[in-house]
Amino acid sequence: MTIEEFLGTDIRFDSDFVKEDDPEGDITTISGLDNYKAAMLRRWTTTPGSLAHRPEYGAGLKDYQNAPNTLATRQKITQRIEEQALRDNRTEAVLSVSFTWDDLYPEKTIISVSMKVRGYGDVEITFNPF
Repeated sequence: MTIEEFLGTDIRFDSDFVKEDDPEGDITTISGLDNYKAAMLRRWTTTPGSLAHRPEYGAGLKDYQNAPNTLATRQKITQRIEEQALRDNRTEAVLSVSFTWDDLYPEKTIISVSMKVRGYGDVEITFNPF
């Protein structure tokens, strides 16, 4: 099995998790490392309990959209990210989670997650969950 096969293929969704079609109306797919990154983002932003068949799935980061930017809040977010990333068998380890923000624009908080992906190596995913 190649690393691309291990990281999988799935349907491509846009940033609002709406299925993307190509100009002819066919479903488009995403594979390899891009698929892994998209799966992590979907997992981290999904609210726990929102999927009846997978109640433990999701970190619920959007639940923190208006939360105070405190150390305690960042620790909770970090814990949720780590727990959910490690539930995916493609994740070997979460190396770090860091936050960048501007006190005047808290909605522009950026989270960077550094992980070790099985059979691939170190990967960093940077995103704004809010």
